[in-house]
Amino acid sequence: MKIAIADLPALLDEAGIPTGIRAKLDGNPHALLRVMDSLGEIDFDVIETTRAYAFLAVIDRSTSVRRFRDTLIECYRGTVDELKTVKTTGTLLVGCTAITSEVEGGEVILPFQPIGRVKIDDNFEFVPSGSTPMYDTMVISLVAMRVLVVLAKRNRIQLTAMVYLVSDGDDVGSVHFGAADTAEMAALMTTGRRKHRISAVAVGTSLLHEFAEMGIDKDAVREIGTDAESLHQLFEEMSASVTATSQGGDTGGF
Repeated sequence: MKIAIADLPALLDEAGIPTGIRAKLDGNPHALLRVMDSLGEIDFDVIETTRAYAFLAVIDRSTSVRRFRDTLIECYRGTVDELKTVKTTGTLLVGCTAITSEVEGGEVILPFQPIGRVKIDDNFEFVPSGSTPMYDTMVISLVAMRVLVVLAKRNRIQLTAMVYLVSDGDDVGSVHFGAADTAEMAALMTTGRRKHRISAVAVGTSLLHEFAEMGIDKDAVREIGTDAESLHQLFEEMSASVTATSQGGDTGGF
């Protein structure tokens, strides 16, 4: 599936993107490219189920993440491998976006694809550097998820989105969006008839206030240490939560 930039205005209209956010997107086509990049490998024609579940990890790739980078990637790879064995009520899609100042709007390092096709090996491009434009990356990621819901609906597929933000610091470097914009997108995703999941994890720091300002429910927030045991426990909980949702369970909480 390829989305041309000319197709995006109609998609954003159908997705109901808030006016203020939409105005900034219309004036920044480079950010819109991130939306297209994240959706570029989905072929709805080969999805035979009427339900789908999209698991997106939005992971901080700033310089300070170097201290636990290897364990972080090991845990993410283990979670994806574990989810490959889960029997779901629909197709499970997986994607990953890095919060980085090197690419405007975040860098898509794993475009959405059915989990059976996902391969995360030693060549996984995740080298921490730069700062943390968390608001910009989260807004673009949530817009992408909202567009994904619309595209699925067009193909008669009911899609549930699950977004997990993992960061070791507050926002540094966002130039287009703020916490209020993130909260507006979070509300769009988590209210209404179909409620999607947005969760957040602070690694080695406290971000309760920042996450609350971003519209993330306190029950969907975790604060953990940077040690290997804490990270492994986090991703085990994340895997269990994604599993429950993709088997038709409640999408509330973590």
